[in-house]
Amino acid sequence: MLCMWICLVLDFELLKNCTTALQSMGDKTTARAMATACGVPVVPGTEHALSTPEEAHAFAEMAGYPIILKAAFGGGGRGMRVVRAGAKDGWFIL
Repeated sequence: MLCMWICLVLDFELLKNCTTALQSMGDKTTARAMATACGVPVVPGTEHALSTPEEAHAFAEMAGYPIILKAAFGGGGRGMRVVRAGAKDGWFIL
């Protein structure tokens, strides 16, 4: 349903290009950007994929705990981890 709505809002030719929209949903960073562009409310998060633990810690300190770390691709939720606190040695406490 969301894919169909995004296709319509972004003025895709539904039958021709909805496959592109579906493929874009596999990349969570791209999916978030598409949803935001369509006015779909999203939970607080980063606008880009994080590539270092330092970036993750900086976001967590700004947003506050708990946070969820998620792989940009794949998994059906298998890669999601709830982080309840940061430790002084640079690790997260799950």
